[in-house]
Amino acid sequence: MRARRLATIAAVAVMGALSLSGCGTDPDVALYVDGHSYSRAEVDAVAAEIPNQTKPEQVKLIRGQVVQLLAVRDSIARYAKNHDITVPAPDVAGYAQESGLPADKRHTELLAGIAASLTALQQAAPSVAPSEADQREALANSTVQGQPVTDQFEAVQKYLGKEQLGKVVGVRNALREAFAEAKVTVNPGFGDQVFQVPGQIGQVNLWLGVPVRGTESPVTDLPTSAAPTATPEP
Repeated sequence: MRARRLATIAAVAVMGALSLSGCGTDPDVALYVDGHSYSRAEVDAVAAEIPNQTKPEQVKLIRGQVVQLLAVRDSIARYAKNHDITVPAPDVAGYAQESGLPADKRHTELLAGIAASLTALQQAAPSVAPSEADQREALANSTVQGQPVTDQFEAVQKYLGKEQLGKVVGVRNALREAFAEAKVTVNPGFGDQVFQVPGQIGQVNLWLGVPVRGTESPVTDLPTSAAPTATPEP
């Protein structure tokens, strides 16, 4: 189904993610979400499963992506529970076959969980009329076969209405609430990111961004020793 496919695309791309704030006062904590903490060691263990990491900056990026996956999955789970949205158990085997990823990796399990969560959220979220700012953002983040769309806004605005963007805006709004309700707090050493809510109009792929606002707790950077010093084994 289209919702399942868009959720899968979003998860495989590890689209976007988090506007990162502090992690309390513990530099060994990578993430707090819905009252639960994830250590840097937990994040590193999942990141080490991912192959093709040949440069330190790639290792750092992948570690940030793992933090993103954990935050998004847990935030949506909390939101779904509070808003009577049924999220099915992730079909890890089916997801692995569809995506070409190994089924026995925790990273694949995380992606499958997010795909299931996004599908449920897409089905439950109302269609919302986009603002002009939403329309402009969607156009700025639109591609066809990987190439940016360069049409002038005035020429295409009529094609960016509620019928085309309403569900993307609805999911974006729901995710904003989910991140706020879960009080996500991420160690700023993982960098600033934006979670990308995917949409599609014909052959055009697009997205709207959702910054994840952390709590107002004191910011604690990752210590210097936390920087990646070796490439994990594939």
